[in-house]
Amino acid sequence: MLYFLPIKSIIFIMFLKPVDIAILDDNVLFRKVLINYLSNYKDIKIIFQWDDFFESHNDLLLYQPEIIIINNLKPTFDTVSMLRDFHKKYTGVRILLTSVDFGMAQVRDFLKIGIYGCLSKEDEPFELIKAIQSLTQGKIYRNNLLTEALYLNQYLNIDEKPDQTAQNLSEREKTVLQMIWDESDNKSIAAKLFLSVRSVEKIRQDVKERLGVKTTLGLIKYAMKERIIIPEQQSRPKRP
Repeated sequence: MLYFLPIKSIIFIMFLKPVDIAILDDNVLFRKVLINYLSNYKDIKIIFQWDDFFESHNDLLLYQPEIIIINNLKPTFDTVSMLRDFHKKYTGVRILLTSVDFGMAQVRDFLKIGIYGCLSKEDEPFELIKAIQSLTQGKIYRNNLLTEALYLNQYLNIDEKPDQTAQNLSEREKTVLQMIWDESDNKSIAAKLFLSVRSVEKIRQDVKERLGVKTTLGLIKYAMKERIIIPEQQSRPKRP
């Protein structure tokens, strides 16, 4: 379970806009502690809470939260299908799972059906805030758990012939893709490769057109699938 810091230790993160959040958790104590922790962030508004997954459906239509936090979801044979149906019905709600205790294959299946983030029981509280921030921006929260499940298991272990287009990328283009994965912006990439920012922008656009993708996420997915870049394991921050 995530352990929450005292108020004086809270790490404040700026949000681009206020966010409405609903919480689903059958553990009343944890739910109240979680709500109390999130209440320290003025841009986070808890608009509803439930203790039963099925009872939440009607209220979701009424309150329409941007994010729903589902804590300590029990691994049952129909968990994936249940979440898949939920995601199809409430396409505008981004799902964040916390205190996840599933295997990599199950986490990978969660991502396939549209889950935006999974936090394990070992994650620090600030990871939750960072995850919420990513979800408000429409991004999947890419922590260690998701990196391993989505990229290593889903893309690196498939038995497919490499795309010939990928083999034709230059070393510089592959380096740019790696640096995009490492979350470097155009200015940082330009400085490290001794290029102008406009040159980096042109490289990115040219690669997108050649690979037939439209977004940066599409670039990363393609590069992982074709083994152009390989994610490295990141060390978790340790508790002081």
